[in-house]
Amino acid sequence: MNPFRSQSLSQVAGALLVAVLLVQVAYFGIWQWTICRIEVPAGSSLLVRYMGPWPFGTTRPQAPEETLVQTDAAGRPLQVGILEAMPGSGRHFYSPLEYETQLVKDEVVPPGKIGVVVSKIGKPLPEGTYLADEKGYRGILRKVLTPGRYRINKYGFDVKIVDVDACAEPGTKVKRRAEDPTLIQPGYVGVVTNKASDPRTKEDRGIQPQVLQPGIYFINPEEKRINIISIGYSETSLTVEALGSGTAGPTQPAPAEGPYRGDRRGDRLGTTTADDPLYTAGKGIEFPSSDGFPIHLDYTAIWGILPVQAPDVVRQFGTLKDVEQKVILPQIESICRLHGSRRGAVDLLVGDTREQFQNETSAELERVLTAKKLSLLFGLTRHIYVPKAVREPIQKAKVADELTKTRDQEQLTATGSQKNNVRYDDVFVQFLA
Repeated sequence: MNPFRSQSLSQVAGALLVAVLLVQVAYFGIWQWTICRIEVPAGSSLLVRYMGPWPFGTTRPQAPEETLVQTDAAGRPLQVGILEAMPGSGRHFYSPLEYETQLVKDEVVPPGKIGVVVSKIGKPLPEGTYLADEKGYRGILRKVLTPGRYRINKYGFDVKIVDVDACAEPGTKVKRRAEDPTLIQPGYVGVVTNKASDPRTKEDRGIQPQVLQPGIYFINPEEKRINIISIGYSETSLTVEALGSGTAGPTQPAPAEGPYRGDRRGDRLGTTTADDPLYTAGKGIEFPSSDGFPIHLDYTAIWGILPVQAPDVVRQFGTLKDVEQKVILPQIESICRLHGSRRGAVDLLVGDTREQFQNETSAELERVLTAKKLSLLFGLTRHIYVPKAVREPIQKAKVADELTKTRDQEQLTATGSQKNNVRYDDVFVQFLA
């Protein structure tokens, strides 16, 4: 064997080994680690566009417009285009000859918020629908993003961050902390109105018979609207006011002469012997009595809605404020005027007839509200203001009656004292005998 030839082969093999090592170092140390390496920080992800294998970029089919590229089991793109998968935080290697990359901030949905997702890719939605229940369709996705962190492909999707109570009707929202996820607070229920039918739950469009109980719900405001209704009883009062007073029941000065001088107990509006005040129009309830006197009265109704009544109430009237304005106030005024105008002024002020008026108005109001799917706890006539011409004789008669009773009691007391003195004298005489 030629020793020179053996030595030459060894040198060639050594040179090849060195060359391979240099290539490996150049590829992994310089190309991969320096050129292809991408560091994705926490809270971000990588949007990747595949341009095709280098140097022959046309060997892979182009992805259809408005679609995202899928990958095989090994992670290799099946088409040329933007990849659906988005690598998260960490170290990744992508050849700039085959891939374009872009750092994208993760979408963060904070507590008390939800994310409404709009798909910009896929097929058009079927006619008559505007919500997408599955991938592959353009439009608003029915499912919302709950509080958390998400990798959102900006090429394919847009996210709108809204309050968790964005689905609530503006006039029915309940005050809450910004980070509070509770949609229906304790003491309330939610009446659901579907803006579109839901094939998954077989719910039709419109107001649903079942209400939402207090709790946390993440509802797409583009899918449903929620009327948040207070459950329990509310107070509605009609109160008389004097003209220019700005407050109900202003104090009237007592007269300089008479039994009420210095007595402030009767100083409610129109209840002393002072002249009749001028009443503010539209405050309280006003009607003429059967004998022609103007009557003013205060009335309070305690009414409410049960959970089973809430859907019907919303369907007929709307919000609680609408119920009060459209039903409660008009019915109170109508019923009190109807029954009050059948009675004389004196009958409304004293005696069993006033109690009868109270019972009749309360019973009639309860009947009307029950027919409208509302509940009445009670209706109360608080004060009835009658003119001085009617009020003063009644007051004087009562004062005279009280004075008579006082004098009779004084006479009975004096007579009893004299009889006791005579009896004591007889006992003393017998003792001396």
